[in-house]
Amino acid sequence: MDRKSTTSLYLLFTGAILFLVLSVFMVWNAYQSAERQFKFTKQYYLSTAFFQSGMDGNELAPLADSISRMLDAGEPIVGRNRQVIDNLTIEATKEYQKVEENFARLLQKDDIHAGFNMSVIVSKFFIRQADTVITLYDIEENGSFLTLSGDMKKLNILKPDNSFFYKLKKFDINLQVSVYVNFPNITFFLLKQIWPQLLISLIMLFLFAGIVAYTIKTIRKQQLVDQMKTDFINNMTHELKTPLTTLSVAAKTIDPENLNATSSLITSQVRRLESVVNQVMELSTLYEKGIARERIPVQEFFMKLVETFARQPEEVELSFCKVQDEDHVWTDRFLLETAVLNLLDNAGKYGGESKIFIPVSYSGNFLSIKVADGGCGIPAQYQKYVFDKFYRVPEGDRHEVSGSGLGLYHVREIVKAHKGKVKLYSETDKGTEVTLLIPVR
Repeated sequence: MDRKSTTSLYLLFTGAILFLVLSVFMVWNAYQSAERQFKFTKQYYLSTAFFQSGMDGNELAPLADSISRMLDAGEPIVGRNRQVIDNLTIEATKEYQKVEENFARLLQKDDIHAGFNMSVIVSKFFIRQADTVITLYDIEENGSFLTLSGDMKKLNILKPDNSFFYKLKKFDINLQVSVYVNFPNITFFLLKQIWPQLLISLIMLFLFAGIVAYTIKTIRKQQLVDQMKTDFINNMTHELKTPLTTLSVAAKTIDPENLNATSSLITSQVRRLESVVNQVMELSTLYEKGIARERIPVQEFFMKLVETFARQPEEVELSFCKVQDEDHVWTDRFLLETAVLNLLDNAGKYGGESKIFIPVSYSGNFLSIKVADGGCGIPAQYQKYVFDKFYRVPEGDRHEVSGSGLGLYHVREIVKAHKGKVKLYSETDKGTEVTLLIPVR
């Protein structure tokens, strides 16, 4: 990876991290703001609900009289006496049983639809007699309390959301009523409150992630193209250098005695040069003229094609299935020859000493042509690239296995021009099979 690409990726990732941090901060800030607003609203409605359900102190008179009689008689406030006081306390403060109902009505009026659990209790209750303090309830000291409404077990909290005190000097009674409230699904509720900000942040985040992914893909693709161009130049240099060197040596060793051999060598190397040059030139001109279809006898065509292949006949096995002597196919003879010879050339280069199989058959409205070898195969991660222009599998970039990276590209383009299909199946160390499906008409 060059320095420019590295710098671009570094800046891109830095920007992505900053954008992510900014998005999280904005959502969190909006959440905190919604939470503060909700807490304020909750406290306001609790105070209002308590005020609407409050008592004026006269309800405590029977309770005060009962306690006074017990104290004057010297009776301990335990057992049955304690039960009497509890009942009188609940009776005196029964208005607070409406706090939950009033609170729910206020929330609904403000369109706040959030389920809650609430409990109203007498959390502190003590009386004074002379210098003596008699504690009846004190949740802070011993955890005991007298429930007026709700169920404390559902709350799992001990800090009250609001407290109200009653101090009646006439009876010297000190009474504290506290409310505990919990919203189990408050997080979900608050997220619903800030859903526009959350949605915008998520959309922007996904868009930015898409831009980052697309940029990385583009950079990698550009690097791959640059690498393929470099490999192409290196391969072409090697392809041209070998015959030129041979021609140079042959030119220096010409003499009358080996004139025929030297002439034959020069001719073969010139043809090799022409083949390389034509292959590159065909890249832009081969398909411009379109397809010149003609009626070609299948069996005769392939038998001659195999004969022209530069390997020993016994190393190639040609077989026909459902193809008779009179069977024909309408296709461009030159282009089909080019495609099959390119496949045979690859099978010869990478198939090692294995035999090449060419089964030919009909498959529906297509002529199926397979070229298979038992060579080194193509690793799975490279198979999707082998039909790209200039691409060569990295393991194949060796001087003893020469090529331009255009063979399979031409195969794909020829099949595409015929409106056909090409399939590749390959396993490492087991060989490669390429199937061409050419429309019969």
